Amino acid sequence: MDEDAVMAMAAPIAEEDESAVISTSNHNAHQRPSAARMSAPSAAAESTASMSSQIMDVVKADRNVLQAFETYLNQFITSIGPLGYVNRLCKFLEISALGLALAARYPSSYHHGKEGFVVFQSRTDRDPKQSRKFLQDGLVCSVPTTGGRRRRRPKWFIVRESYVVCVDDPSECTIYDVFLFDQMFDIHRLAIFGDKSTHHLSKGGRKKFSNALANASHWTSGKSTLCLKNMQGVYHFRAKNEQQAKQFEASINLMAENSIWCKENRFKSFAPVRDNTAVTWFVDGRDYFWDVSVALENAKESIYIHDWWLSPELFLRRPAANNLEWRLDRVLRRKADQGVKVYIVMYKEVAMALPLFSHQAKRHLLSLSHNIFVQRHPSRALDIFNKNSIFFWAHHEKICVIDNEVAFIGGLDQCFGRYDTPGHILVDDLKPELDPTNNHPQVWPGKDYSNPRIIDFHTLDKPFEDNQDRTKLPRMPWHDVSMRLVGPAARDVSRHFVQRWNFLRRKKPTAPKRPTPMLLPVPDDYTNSLTIDDPRICHPHTSEACKVQILRSVSPWSIGSVDDHVEHSIQTAYCESIKQSKHLIYIENQFFVTSTKSGNTVIENNIGEAIYQRVLRAHKEGTKWRAIIIVPLVPGFPANIDETEASTVRLIMQCQYLSIARGPDSILARLHAAGVTNTHEYINFYGLRNWAELNGQYVTEQVYIHAKTMVVDDMTVIIGSANINERSQLGTRDSEIAACIQDDKDLIDSYFGGKKVKVGRYAHSLRMRLMCEHIGLDVDQIDRERYEKKKAKASKSYMKQPLWADRHLHDEDKNDAINCLPPFIQVNKDLAKNTREKDQIQQEEKDEPPMSEIGRSNTRQSSDSSATSSSNNSDVAEQKKYGRRMKRRLLRRRSSGQHTKKDKAGQAAAAANAMAESKRLSQESTPLEPLQSTKTQDSANTTSSSTGGNTSILSPTKSIFNKRKSTKEDYLDFWTSLDPDTDNNGDRKAWEEKRNTGEPKSDARAAKDLPYEPESNYYSSAKLEPLDVGKRTVGNIYRLLQDPLTDEFQDFWHMLARINTDLFRRSFLVTPDNNVRTWDQYHHFIKMAKMFLGRNDVKHGGTKTTAAAANVTTLPLNEANGGQDTIREIIRHIRGHLVIWPNHFMEDDDGQNEFLFSVDKIAPLEIFD
Repeated sequence: MDEDAVMAMAAPIAEEDESAVISTSNHNAHQRPSAARMSAPSAAAESTASMSSQIMDVVKADRNVLQAFETYLNQFITSIGPLGYVNRLCKFLEISALGLALAARYPSSYHHGKEGFVVFQSRTDRDPKQSRKFLQDGLVCSVPTTGGRRRRRPKWFIVRESYVVCVDDPSECTIYDVFLFDQMFDIHRLAIFGDKSTHHLSKGGRKKFSNALANASHWTSGKSTLCLKNMQGVYHFRAKNEQQAKQFEASINLMAENSIWCKENRFKSFAPVRDNTAVTWFVDGRDYFWDVSVALENAKESIYIHDWWLSPELFLRRPAANNLEWRLDRVLRRKADQGVKVYIVMYKEVAMALPLFSHQAKRHLLSLSHNIFVQRHPSRALDIFNKNSIFFWAHHEKICVIDNEVAFIGGLDQCFGRYDTPGHILVDDLKPELDPTNNHPQVWPGKDYSNPRIIDFHTLDKPFEDNQDRTKLPRMPWHDVSMRLVGPAARDVSRHFVQRWNFLRRKKPTAPKRPTPMLLPVPDDYTNSLTIDDPRICHPHTSEACKVQILRSVSPWSIGSVDDHVEHSIQTAYCESIKQSKHLIYIENQFFVTSTKSGNTVIENNIGEAIYQRVLRAHKEGTKWRAIIIVPLVPGFPANIDETEASTVRLIMQCQYLSIARGPDSILARLHAAGVTNTHEYINFYGLRNWAELNGQYVTEQVYIHAKTMVVDDMTVIIGSANINERSQLGTRDSEIAACIQDDKDLIDSYFGGKKVKVGRYAHSLRMRLMCEHIGLDVDQIDRERYEKKKAKASKSYMKQPLWADRHLHDEDKNDAINCLPPFIQVNKDLAKNTREKDQIQQEEKDEPPMSEIGRSNTRQSSDSSATSSSNNSDVAEQKKYGRRMKRRLLRRRSSGQHTKKDKAGQAAAAANAMAESKRLSQESTPLEPLQSTKTQDSANTTSSSTGGNTSILSPTKSIFNKRKSTKEDYLDFWTSLDPDTDNNGDRKAWEEKRNTGEPKSDARAAKDLPYEPESNYYSSAKLEPLDVGKRTVGNIYRLLQDPLTDEFQDFWHMLARINTDLFRRSFLVTPDNNVRTWDQYHHFIKMAKMFLGRNDVKHGGTKTTAAAANVTTLPLNEANGGQDTIREIIRHIRGHLVIWPNHFMEDDDGQNEFLFSVDKIAPLEIFD
């Protein structure tokens, strides 16, 4: 008997044997529900079971025959050797090269199903193109494959634990296609000829399903066609015969039943909740990029990168001149040359609107190595003809996955402008040469020094040429939050990337120029626990026992889902977490557009509704609950708000105001209508701002908040790429990814409302890190002491130092110290002495000891030598005497009711001199004592009354130029009319409207018709009472921040924001501001800034600088102050970056529909909200 005869005889026996075994196991296993199985008669099932039982009886009874046959096969396999018959034998034994490779790669994964040849019959999506065919003129020829013979060539299918993969041949390892198991997965055989009722897309018209069976005999003879459906399509496969179809059906069903990907998950997410996950948070770009560089450098097998914007020339470590080898493209090339596969997905932008130069980045990356693969999406040339156009939507995820084991997600793209330090420095005037011999290199070289509020990125093909004039314009600091995941949650992020990659690979109308493979997910049971000593992990884990669930926003355009399936698990997680919160939600986000209505457009995401309901519940129950929300002061797009080109800025600002405090559908307006007239006790909005000295002029700019983070009760954290707006939350627009972290095992002690509670280490430490940075604490020093193995001595501990002791007021303090080394790296490598770049430069240029040598904790201590003044001692004494005399005179005249113009001029002089005097007293008092005399006097001059209403708070100054007043009178009328944010939430106005309309009053004081006097002095006091921090240490304030429900916390936190806001206002007259409510007031604000502060608006590239970045000279505020630079005195009292987010900016004109320009109403609002 020859070999062919043996194979012919053995094949049917093996098929029957395998079928019997599978049928028996399938009979005892739990069956997946499907329409075909539910309609099958029970008699047929019993008949099949009986037949299987008879076959097994025969097999058991004739053991001798089976043993003889087994012996024959063993001898036959041994005798074949390396001949051509080996391939036939492998097919018979269902052995393939890819199957062996997967088994060797994941030996612990025991889920390996059936293998065999199957023919594609039809599919609802595209076949992945494998090669390009060119016509004679060089054009790409793409021949339709529907019903063609090439399409009906058999493919070798392999059933695995969470997917089905196919290749062209058993000897191939190049993947043809992958079909993932998911919550929409189903597999069954077609039962009735021509029955298409369960095999088409539910919503016809967009895609109509068509069976393209080549031979109808397969329908009539044995139902050998399988219908497989998942999230990304419906597929029909034809097996060799009915028996083989049954075997594939049983094998796939068995795998699907045991797969976690086919089960429903919390928040309707695609991913399950993973227990005991090690996680780490990163605040700002310095620590994040350093950790990413370590992970990339130690990658072993693969690197997945998915970014909205990717800059290959980005330096992951700074200063760039000292870290040339850590440029992103050089790191990727180095790893690719070592055999690591690098897969990159980039958003394909609308070049006219977003100059991201993704095409150039793709070409550059592909030229580095043949192991680097890049895909861009979406294709604008095709989408423009689609009625469901995605022209304006984007892939917004920020993902970096190393070896499917370490994942980074959050708000940071690996691109220009994202690197920053906790100090959020505005200037970088060091040497630009990218040379290791450069002793004073720039931290932000070339395009990295940017300010999108002034000018957008341009000429990215010249990455090391400055984007703007750094000698005149400050950069815009970038505040962000990201995280690192290790273990199963990282593999979930990897699976999302694999699903996106394969979808893009299929969607391409032509094959890529470089052969681009499909990707496979990692098995679910693959366990490779990473220790803290793993070289891919730099910073230690914040917590190692968290529950983590990966969330996302995806839809048909971004992931290829069918039946118009949309996942918006991020929005669901936000809403549910807010509803279930007990004490606090702390939010930092780039936008806040939610639950409102703008014209005829309804904002559908329900995050604002969840906040409203939670505040209302706390108010009714009489319990303490608080929402602290921090968003950018102005959207990060170029052009001044009053310029025609600023449509994007105005539209986004209006949507945010309508969501927060403006119009009947806003959160605050709805709360006021529900009777909550003390909304400031429940919810407040803040922003961030910083200042610096640039070429002898003071400049300010907002700290741009790009974080997408929410902390709930110090137990739950959501970190990701999703903004709070329609684009990110609905799922049908931008694609997003996020992680929900619950830390319910690694608990520590804390306080809420004065009561001791247990909170999660991860969530609590993140919130404390953010708050400490915002109020100006040295977070690097706190981290250094935390990372040190041995506790610092009591005399040197930073926590025991006086609050803000490092913020002295001498002339050399330019607020521009840059620390480029993460504290963990400093502690481990004993590099604590090299922490201040500016200190080293000052040492060399002025021959003075650096601050890092004066104090080991790197805090800048006050010294007697730093109190040098431009005037002599007699002038100082005279100024003191004059300031005190003017203050006494002012108090006497205010008490007698005399308010003449001459008196007002004296008030102005007294205020100015009080500011000058405050510096002289700073060496004898606590850091905030100089502020007390300044702010108390200035606030006493404030004429902003508590009457509220629509009266213009700048009305006394509107006629300044018509009446030709003197400079002193103009100064007095303007400065004394400014309101120090006494009613940011509009609670007083809401209370008075209820009183005037005669509605029932719940407050006893309202019944007596008394003026509105809220109990919270920190919120409405016009005097801006100074903070009581005279003897408090850093540790005292740190413990104060731990409990954000106490009145002491609000007295400190909110009052600090108000004081900083007023100091920025008096130093820069910067907008947006609550004192600017009409366009007339806006332009008058700018005129006053030029008149009193000497502002010079510089033009750059045809775009006027924003008010936020306007240069302010050090001219005196008033002639009576002599030559004293009072702005310098005011600005140095600013602590941290926290300021009030102005709810009332442009409120009056917006109410009259005059805030937006006519051109703003042309583009659809869906682009901006």
